[in-house]
Amino acid sequence: MATAADTCRSQGRLALLARTLGAGSWGRIWTGEWDRAQTENQEAAALAEETGESFWAVSATTNLAMLAALRGEHEVAQALARKAEEVLNVSGVRFLLNSIQQVRAVAAIGAGRYEEAFDLLRRLFEPTEPTFHEMRWWVAPDLADAAAHTGRQEEARTILAGFDALADRLPSPMIQMCLRYTRAVLADDDNAEPHYEEALSGSPSHWPPHRARLLLAHSHWLRRKRRTVEARGPLREARDIFDTLGAPHWSDHTRQLLRSAGESSIQRTPAARDRLSPQELQIATLAATGLTNRQISQRLYLSHRTIGSHLYRIFPKLGITTRTQLAHALATDTPT
Repeated sequence: MATAADTCRSQGRLALLARTLGAGSWGRIWTGEWDRAQTENQEAAALAEETGESFWAVSATTNLAMLAALRGEHEVAQALARKAEEVLNVSGVRFLLNSIQQVRAVAAIGAGRYEEAFDLLRRLFEPTEPTFHEMRWWVAPDLADAAAHTGRQEEARTILAGFDALADRLPSPMIQMCLRYTRAVLADDDNAEPHYEEALSGSPSHWPPHRARLLLAHSHWLRRKRRTVEARGPLREARDIFDTLGAPHWSDHTRQLLRSAGESSIQRTPAARDRLSPQELQIATLAATGLTNRQISQRLYLSHRTIGSHLYRIFPKLGITTRTQLAHALATDTPT
């Protein structure tokens, strides 16, 4: 999709570029490339509105809502979800309605409103609901998390009946990861250990948002089994993943759990992304890849002088003086 986007950009096919950026960046959300997904979806939304591609504007807005929900920006996520839904209630595109419902559920989970999240997700599996769609299987980890916090594991297992058979037919790595995640979190406490071992060994670093939440669930199970010292390892790893992703709400929550497990934790300082405007972040991210001002200007349809002016303001905000320092400055939150 990135290659296709570059081709569309070089040919000036802006409507198709909006589609390609929006569709491609959805995958980046789940592989943890949140900053790049943010800038791509912002560009996709703007291009789609300018070229009259209203469907793809809604798609990009939905992706931005999911990013906000995952980062813990609950009010932003809800506002973007409402904006997208206003259009979709007219057009009735089910898979995007499904995604908007997931946005709201993820925001509720992040805010600790687990009953609300469970009820939102349960409705995705009811054929009479307008949000019913085959994409519902990708929300299984969210449903499992909500169930584990509300004591509704048995109900969740009933809702997800048939998931095993579906996964047997589909080699999709994401489906397989979701299945292993769900088995572990919904397992009875006495039988959960081998399921967590399988899920964590089969959930490598290229699925960081899911891995971090699975580590949290594992730490809860370890503490219920009175294995508090062992719980510190998963919590440390989860904390570090959330820091790298740029999910301060989850980072802070994990630090609290680590303290309650008897271990003090390093503090997190604001990330570079918090000091830049959305357009500045987009330009800085592109410059960090090695693109020249003229190449960035061609991508964003701005003058190269405008790009230079933005970078002139960006450098002091990040505390750097050269382009070669950009990638490091944008990489992660810096713990102190």
